[in-house]
Amino acid sequence: MKKLGIENLKVAIVSVINLGEKIEKNLADDGKISLAEALKIGVGSFGGVIKVIKSGNQIKAEVKDLDSSEINELRDLIKEELDLENDKIEIVIEKSIDFLVGLEELIAVIK
Repeated sequence: MKKLGIENLKVAIVSVINLGEKIEKNLADDGKISLAEALKIGVGSFGGVIKVIKSGNQIKAEVKDLDSSEINELRDLIKEELDLENDKIEIVIEKSIDFLVGLEELIAVIK
């Protein structure tokens, strides 16, 4: 069976990370996001969101087709791309991903 790859999934992950970083940056100023800031974030993220929506079916298929090397590649991508102002939150996210990958590997061994 031919592997589908993870290109659409990678685009989706990077889009979500970029959106999250923009939101965090705007929240850092005063803990709020004004209407103007929300519109700026929305307009800046619109292209990425549309791309993810259009490739939704491919993304679902890629998720169903993931193997352990692709999961590790995605984990590494997230660690590389994720750059939050709050280092504690970034570490919690990265460690949570490591945990989930480890859990998936453990379940695969048990099966």
